[in-house]
Amino acid sequence: MEIRNYKKLAALTFVLAFLSAGVANAQIQAAGGGYYRAGYPTVYGSFGQASAAQSRMYDQVKVQTRRMTERDAQIKKWGLAAVEKAEREAAAPKGSVPSNPPIVVPPPPIVRNHGVFRPDPTIDTGKALADALGDTPEEKALIKQIYAATKTAYEKGSGAKGVGKIISPAG
Repeated sequence: MEIRNYKKLAALTFVLAFLSAGVANAQIQAAGGGYYRAGYPTVYGSFGQASAAQSRMYDQVKVQTRRMTERDAQIKKWGLAAVEKAEREAAAPKGSVPSNPPIVVPPPPIVRNHGVFRPDPTIDTGKALADALGDTPEEKALIKQIYAATKTAYEKGSGAKGVGKIISPAG
């Protein structure tokens, strides 16, 4: 039989392609419309959710297949009895000795020198303070006198209470 009318053949091909595209879409999108399927019982709201669920399912199958392949290789190498014994030992609860004992870290050393100040013996603090704050020689002398009196009073009061002492540059 010879086909003489190519226009009808082209139209028929177009209609078949259109119908098969609709069938391919129907395999992904469920009959109720608006939701997608990935697996038998679960209905997902979008194609992305369905695709993610399907990829998780494929990953689980790959992991299970890999484990079974590794187990078969161990059986081939060591024998079924040895592999089953190793599986039982791995599944058995550990005794009183944990496999990862806790690491005991000693506490950091206590630093007890927080309030100790040792001034530089080459610096006269009263003179430096007077030079920085005073303008005239009388002001500078007064500031130096106030500094010396304050230092003496502090050392006397703190020494009576047992608190720290300012160590003079001389010693």
